[in-house]
Amino acid sequence: MHDSSACIVRDGELLFAVAEERLSRVKHDARFPHLAIKACLDAANLKAEKVDYVSLGWSQPHTVFVSDVKNFLGGNYPLSYLNVLNSTRHFVSMWHQGGGLNRFTHYFGPTRAQTRFVDHFCGPSFGPCHQRLCLFGS
Repeated sequence: MHDSSACIVRDGELLFAVAEERLSRVKHDARFPHLAIKACLDAANLKAEKVDYVSLGWSQPHTVFVSDVKNFLGGNYPLSYLNVLNSTRHFVSMWHQGGGLNRFTHYFGPTRAQTRFVDHFCGPSFGPCHQRLCLFGS
């Protein structure tokens, strides 16, 4: 797992960014960054229903699962019960969570935001955090 964090961007300008561990006081906190998101929304004086995009720093669940299956069948990953189980469990969990947007609405209520998935090594980066959630408000 990677440390989780959040940032907020308005009109292409980074307004605020913070790692979840700074607020939760748990070293390398990899949970959903609800404290960091709240801090970002507060810093930008923005409500969740005004957020245009929620950009999640991981790949779409379907894409990852299809890639895993191709690698299993192609012999690139060892085809074992535990590997298939873990891949399937991860896909079902992410699918059930709406790729992360369900967790966002659980903590912050309904939003009109669209979800975007970006590779966790691309996009805005601030420090050693790989699991990011970026909010784009208008």
